[in-house]
Amino acid sequence: KYGMDPDLFPNVNWQKEILRERAHAHQGNINISGGARLAKYYMSLFYRTNDAIYKQEGMEKYHSNVRRNQYSFRSNIDVDATPSTKVSLLLSAKLVDQNRPGMGNTSEIWSAVSNITPMTVPVMYSNGMFPSYGPGNNTSPTVLLNETGYRTDRSNAIETLLTIEQDFSSWVDGLKATGSISFDNDNSHTQTRYKMPDLYMAVDRNWQTGELLTTKTVVASPMSYGSSSYGRRTIYLEGKINYDKIISDKHRVGALLLYQQKDYQRTDVYNELSSIPRRNQGMAGRFTYSFDDIYFLEGNFGYNGSENFPKGQRFGFFPSLALGYVVSNYTYVRDHYPFINTLKFRYSFGLVGNDKIERGGSEVRFPYLTRVNVNASGYYFGDIPGYYSGVTDAELGSTGLVWESAKKHNWGIDLTLWDNAINITVDAFLDKRDNIFMARNTLPGTLGIGSTVWGNVGRMKSWGSDGTASYTKKIGDFTIEARGNFTFTRDKILDYDEVIPRYPYLAQKGNSYGITRGLISLGLFKDEDDVKNSPTQFGKVLPGDIKYQDVNGDGVINSDDIVPIGNARIPKIQYGFAGSVLWKGFDFNIFFRGAGKSDFFFGGTGFYPFNGEKLGNVLTIVNDQKNRWTPESYSGDPATENPNAIFPRLTYGYNQNNNRNSTFWLANASYLRLKTLELGYTLPKETSKKLAMTNLRVSLIGDNLHVWDKVKFWDPEQASSNGAVYPLTRSYTLVLQMSF
Repeated sequence: KYGMDPDLFPNVNWQKEILRERAHAHQGNINISGGARLAKYYMSLFYRTNDAIYKQEGMEKYHSNVRRNQYSFRSNIDVDATPSTKVSLLLSAKLVDQNRPGMGNTSEIWSAVSNITPMTVPVMYSNGMFPSYGPGNNTSPTVLLNETGYRTDRSNAIETLLTIEQDFSSWVDGLKATGSISFDNDNSHTQTRYKMPDLYMAVDRNWQTGELLTTKTVVASPMSYGSSSYGRRTIYLEGKINYDKIISDKHRVGALLLYQQKDYQRTDVYNELSSIPRRNQGMAGRFTYSFDDIYFLEGNFGYNGSENFPKGQRFGFFPSLALGYVVSNYTYVRDHYPFINTLKFRYSFGLVGNDKIERGGSEVRFPYLTRVNVNASGYYFGDIPGYYSGVTDAELGSTGLVWESAKKHNWGIDLTLWDNAINITVDAFLDKRDNIFMARNTLPGTLGIGSTVWGNVGRMKSWGSDGTASYTKKIGDFTIEARGNFTFTRDKILDYDEVIPRYPYLAQKGNSYGITRGLISLGLFKDEDDVKNSPTQFGKVLPGDIKYQDVNGDGVINSDDIVPIGNARIPKIQYGFAGSVLWKGFDFNIFFRGAGKSDFFFGGTGFYPFNGEKLGNVLTIVNDQKNRWTPESYSGDPATENPNAIFPRLTYGYNQNNNRNSTFWLANASYLRLKTLELGYTLPKETSKKLAMTNLRVSLIGDNLHVWDKVKFWDPEQASSNGAVYPLTRSYTLVLQMSF
């Protein structure tokens, strides 16, 4: 605390050591457009540079901080080749240069921050040596940030789209055909120059000479060089025929027929399977009809092919139907209810297909094929034993796979009133997913299958509603607008391939997807009698430890007592509301965003006090005695034996009873955020013309200005168990827009 010996008894604010108060970003954008009757063009140049808020110290030879530079170019050229033929060419290019510390992923820095306390080691020993700590010779955040070399990532992407549109109205009124081809290519190259300095651990001090006694724990690694590259290429072809015709001013008929195919390849292949290009093709069609702009009918279909199914089963047919009824277009309604601008009722039903299968976040391809491993484990054979490899199924093909499908219903109302001053849209939806791809978990081990087998065995439904509303009013020189949106979703697992559990509440079936599960906390043990008269917990427990509910009543707390206790991490409620005021060239805009019905667990070495013994940060809230259970024998105050304290009794090292997911550590991730605040001014047109401009505007924008939440320790929108993530930053942007 007093800095008398910062080597052996340091006091380091690690976030202050690695983070600056602010970082700067710059961006610029130039748009140019023009043309004549037969040809038009548009070009855009964009540049942006971002620095992270990491603090770099003492680096003279190279730059290791996180920085990102992006350069983009985009152009559109539209040419009327003939009176009935239009040719469009879109070109875009993007270059990105990114710099970061040599150890690569900066998440390691935040893991280090959560693993180290202010008293563990100093930033640097007084003799100029860098410290390590813990039984694993861990590296401090400042060394990871500043002393591990640097890495550069350079990527480029080119996108091209050529479109030709032919109008056949001279032959058939309302008939058009469009063909397009796109070629996208992106590449990335990474260069890493990694090093590690000698690391030492202080063991004592020679109190006669004052010399610090250290032990070398990590031998320096000289700067080494490494590189890697990858590329991706996509070719997409599309052709479509459109027909749109108005008959007798009452009937409007439209039709579309489309064909598309896609070829996708990567250069960073790692086996024969990944070297095969990804290809798919499909057809789609649409028919529309409306009568007197009151009754609307639309029918669609998709006929899509996928490589993930065998011949004869690769294509799926997915139709849809939509109906619309615009009451406000009746003459009677317009005459008798003129304040109603739009009143429309909508309904749609359709099938949507999915052919993607993932395992651990990675794509599974050709799941119907059996792959053989000819170099599997083997045996020794013969009089003079020789080892021979065996042959096994590396991946057993899954037969009978079909497209996963979702039946989607949607009901909607659109309403605008009083010259569009009020706009309201409300939708309700119901989705039922069938034939969901799942790994088969109920196949007995006696089958001898050593690999994952897939099947269309899952079913799920989700439902909810969303809506938007806005109100605009002009009062003198003021224009005021208020708007908002709201989304609410629910879901339920109808079928899940799982072994029938011992207790119904352990099943996935019947519950929401991703629901939070854990033990039910009954508070903290009050005394020894409370411990003795309670079910057996995890290991030896003492007063002040967490007490759990014996859900199944067998007298033992274990995995059979884990029940659904909270919402999934993805919010079920999302909403936003905004307002704007315009007055004589000035404009003020404000936007709030929020989410609800979302939970997560606190935990990890960055949250549980002393969970990692010498490792692990300790939150300042723990320092306040009223926030943790403390025995009266230590504090002298019986009030500190609070069974409702935020933290249980302090323990050193992993606590197998307390450090478990339970309602005790369950956190509500709901929040309301002041997302954006903007104040701007647009120069009058007459003044702009005097400056040889068509428009001049300046504005100041604040982003992520404040948040109201119940997490408190770190940002709820990016809440992790221990907060070991790069913080969501508050930003202020000065914008200058000029048009000539």
